[in-house]
Amino acid sequence: MDTSSTFPSFWIRHRFRSVKINFYAAFRSECGHAGVGVIVRDAQGECLYWMANIIPFVRDVETAEAWAFKSAAVLTSRFQNHTLVLEGIVSQ
Repeated sequence: MDTSSTFPSFWIRHRFRSVKINFYAAFRSECGHAGVGVIVRDAQGECLYWMANIIPFVRDVETAEAWAFKSAAVLTSRFQNHTLVLEGIVSQ
């Protein structure tokens, strides 16, 4: 297993009354599929929501990133009374 492209395994605390939405995308050109994931945490680091999907027929890493961002952006309406922090990571 190649560990040079693994994601960081730590969470950074953020401001009170804020919600952090992390989105992730992984793209595999040999099969044309992407995996996307989103996790939403409150200021204490508690998971409020998560999701993961496989997206078929993706042509490039930029499209995979766009799918991941879209998945995260859809969730922002659920947290209108909070300061939102969005952060993304893409792996190819």
